[in-house]
Amino acid sequence: MKYHIREFEENGLQAHWLEGDKARQVHSYALEFSAKGRVGLSIDTVTDIEAHTIDSESTARDWIRKRFGDHGKIHVVFGPDEVAVIDARLLIDRWQDMFLPGRDDAVVLNLQDNSVLLFSHEEILEYGLRIDV
Repeated sequence: MKYHIREFEENGLQAHWLEGDKARQVHSYALEFSAKGRVGLSIDTVTDIEAHTIDSESTARDWIRKRFGDHGKIHVVFGPDEVAVIDARLLIDRWQDMFLPGRDDAVVLNLQDNSVLLFSHEEILEYGLRIDV
């Protein structure tokens, strides 16, 4: 079993995991919004980028909620074979169980609009709006 899938199950996080080509397509798409050569969102494919250093879980939760909302479905992209589809509400309520302690980076794509969130293993969040690529 894949690492993140097992971790979600152990934490009681409900997710549908994409498989095969579909997961790889979403991963490839998500990489378009990740910067090359540094950790963060790409200034070439994302506008209105805001960053937040995680200093407390509650402050980070409020920061995510204000920018990302808590309705609809989202993709949480850890890698080409670990792409979760979850409710945005779950991200707001349990983000720390998905990403802390920071070991990996993840790109979160909102399926209701063009917003994108990047969680960095350095415990920095970046938010922005995707430009069509």
